[in-house]
Amino acid sequence: MNTGSLTREHKLLVAAGANVLFVISLFIDWYGSGGFGISGMDALPSAWIFLIFGIAAAILFVAEAFNFELPPPINPVLWGTYLTSVLAIISIAWFLEGGGGREFGLILAFIVTIIGTIAAVLAARDRA
Repeated sequence: MNTGSLTREHKLLVAAGANVLFVISLFIDWYGSGGFGISGMDALPSAWIFLIFGIAAAILFVAEAFNFELPPPINPVLWGTYLTSVLAIISIAWFLEGGGGREFGLILAFIVTIIGTIAAVLAARDRA
């Protein structure tokens, strides 16, 4: 796919959607076997922090995509990109750890955080 055909707003909305999907993935099983599963909220230490990161990043990207005015010291694209990249690092680390059987939630988190980070970086680069 040619990412040059996507507008900056589309890239921001892709990044926002990826963060929403990450938040949803936290409530789906990340590890499991034999009918027993552990969700992302149970697997991650202080998972509520990552929940807040995902929600905040999605809100920042949507605010920028729809030109909502935020206080001057806040650059929504840069902050959203930072928060999304933190979620990507966490997802990649947990995916590569491979302690037990990986479930759909972890695979979803892994994929959407990478897609979200790429879309956010491309959107941040378009502004310059």
